[in-house]
Amino acid sequence: MKSGRILKKDDRLVLATPKLKLNFYDNMYLVPEYLKDNKWITLCIDKNTSYAKPAHYAVIEGKEVSKFKIQKELAEETEIQDYLGSGVRFSIKGIDKESFEVPVSVELLIEVFDEFPSSAIIRSIFRVEGNKEYSFDRLYANNLVVDSRLLAGKKPYEFFGFFGSGEMREHLVQEITEDFRKDSYMGIYDTHDGGGARPDYRWGTQPGYGGGLPLSYIWQKNLGIGICNIETKYKICYLPVKVEKDGIVTMGLNYKTKEKISKKTQFISMKTAITLQEGDYYNGIESYSKMMKRQGLHFPEGTNESYEPSWCTWGFNSTYTKEEILALLPSLREIGIKWITLDDRWYGNIGDWDLRADMFPGGEEDFKQFIETLHKEGFKVQLWTMPGMIDGITDMKEFLKDYPNANVEASKHPYHTVSKLVEKNPDWFITSPNGKREITKRGYYFTCSCHNGAKKHFHELVTKFFADWKIDGLKQDSVYISPACYNEKHHHMYPEEAIERFDEIARTIYETATAINPDAVIESSPPGTPVTFSVLQWQNQGMVPDPWTSWICRSYSKFLKALIGPKAAIYADHVEILDNGDDFASQIGIGSVPGTRYNIEGIDKTAKKEVQGWMAFKEDPLTREKIDCWKKWITIYRDKMLSKGEYLNLYDLIYDKPEAHVVCKDGKMYYAFYATEPDGLVEPWGGIEEYIKFDGKFGSKQMALVKKHYEEMKAPLMRKFKGKVELRGLDKNKTYSVYDYANNVKFSDITGTHPFIDADFTNFLLLEVVEKGL
Repeated sequence: MKSGRILKKDDRLVLATPKLKLNFYDNMYLVPEYLKDNKWITLCIDKNTSYAKPAHYAVIEGKEVSKFKIQKELAEETEIQDYLGSGVRFSIKGIDKESFEVPVSVELLIEVFDEFPSSAIIRSIFRVEGNKEYSFDRLYANNLVVDSRLLAGKKPYEFFGFFGSGEMREHLVQEITEDFRKDSYMGIYDTHDGGGARPDYRWGTQPGYGGGLPLSYIWQKNLGIGICNIETKYKICYLPVKVEKDGIVTMGLNYKTKEKISKKTQFISMKTAITLQEGDYYNGIESYSKMMKRQGLHFPEGTNESYEPSWCTWGFNSTYTKEEILALLPSLREIGIKWITLDDRWYGNIGDWDLRADMFPGGEEDFKQFIETLHKEGFKVQLWTMPGMIDGITDMKEFLKDYPNANVEASKHPYHTVSKLVEKNPDWFITSPNGKREITKRGYYFTCSCHNGAKKHFHELVTKFFADWKIDGLKQDSVYISPACYNEKHHHMYPEEAIERFDEIARTIYETATAINPDAVIESSPPGTPVTFSVLQWQNQGMVPDPWTSWICRSYSKFLKALIGPKAAIYADHVEILDNGDDFASQIGIGSVPGTRYNIEGIDKTAKKEVQGWMAFKEDPLTREKIDCWKKWITIYRDKMLSKGEYLNLYDLIYDKPEAHVVCKDGKMYYAFYATEPDGLVEPWGGIEEYIKFDGKFGSKQMALVKKHYEEMKAPLMRKFKGKVELRGLDKNKTYSVYDYANNVKFSDITGTHPFIDADFTNFLLLEVVEKGL
């Protein structure tokens, strides 16, 4: 990159690069601008706002230090070359002589790279004068004040947002409303430390939920803006977004520290970034992903087996038998499904993973014989587990006295017995500052990923699964993040080391499994939240966890395509929990891998037990008609294999109507259009009432939306669209044939100069567009 330019104006300092202009006002408040169609545009309000704060400021010894004055004469720029490529680094400085007992100075190091021209990587360095040492309590970074009306929005908060850390059972894409508050806390939700957007309440005090990726991104029709940190180690922080009383949106990043600052010891912040992008959240996530990959992280797209459709036992809930599975083999074979997932409750205990005696009375030999039978029938087997979690509950009532916040999840899964590992290895576990063992959402103990003995155990366990039992893959459930570990016997450098190294058990499992079986499919699921980015390195099949509506399924799939890669294998979970219980179009059309959990009787015990989705209100026996329907869609999937194609981000998920997705495969373009509207604030299932009641949110808009979905799920969803649709991404000099491959209907040919068709469809329209002459 040619050097940027530093422009000194009366009231601000302007750092100019080809795609970005960063305006730092005299109080170090930041307004970033983006070059679009040869015009500089912004969503950020100028300095005349009461919400204006310095781009970075601090709390030192409990006092806010934010009255910085920029020192224009000290601004510098340097051309650089590092892991993110070639670019320019700016250094700007400011000093606060009013807020604290001694002057505090801040230096911002701001980098813009050729490969990331609309992103600014920002790190701050704080220094103090005087002879004392002070506690550096909290850093506030990348503070922005945003107004959608600056770019033709009707209301200041007219945005949709992507939030990389969802609170319990919230979806990662949400509409910003007039009372919107979002903490986007990266830790376990019951360990909040006061940096959120809504200190009046927290929806999400259940233990064990948390994790994700540290990115908040909001957008409207003309522009989007995101804030993130790009540390390769998992760091706890908040990325709050808040609609203020006058409708203005504030956003930023902050985190608590235990560091000290003195004349001899400076404070250096984590690496943060601000990114401006056109379109929905895809580009923001893709930019974040590329930065992480350039720093050495890797997100596997998948092996050939990762793209195979699968059937799962979860429709039986926890009461399935070998005989019920064997009875389904003929239909699975006819439909074209080759993978079987043995879901929750094949085991006797979480931790020991011994076999359930009533299901496999002959023990391990009985189980191995069953697996061998499935293999001989042409099927592969995936085993459900909860990695790094060990059961220690003997009496539920006594347990809830010690852990009252676990009353929903631990009680919902009542089968508990104490693992032998708890008695043999009492020092493996994460403990709180008071020495109490930390628990996961179901009430199991957290194994500390830093403990070598624990990692050795998981290596041996997975070796048994794959080398002895001949399992072909793992479905790992409830993989979120861990709390900090205060167990003195672990000799941590600092308690948060356990969080930073949380993925090491996942790594042990992945590397052990794939060393034994290179085609092993390893999947990790964080039900109800976005996936934790560090764990994503140690799986080869992304997963949409518990989507419950088709719109959630599609928008989460798009998130994973942006994060992992455009050809990533993304398992779209069970079709039965999507709209109408049969919406394969929302799995296949966007390039995901389909899944199902049907049974012969057509009674989905899980859906009925927890009032989840369409199947909670109906029964759907395995008839000839149903087999033919499932076979049709799996045949389409195998014929097109769009999951191995390249997802192209040509449409905005929200603002383009109807909703549209595109996959390019073998020189052909595949378009998927959907008539449904965004509906994904929270999962519409019965259990959510328990969570909301627990957090005192029965009167919330979230609950009202849940009840609305309840009523919608009781009848078939028939959304219609009629009008013109644009087929983007075509060559203007070519002519194309257009074919509805789901219904075998041919449209009139189109040209790249006029890529429109007249569409009239219910729920979905799937098109194959091929250049004439190919």
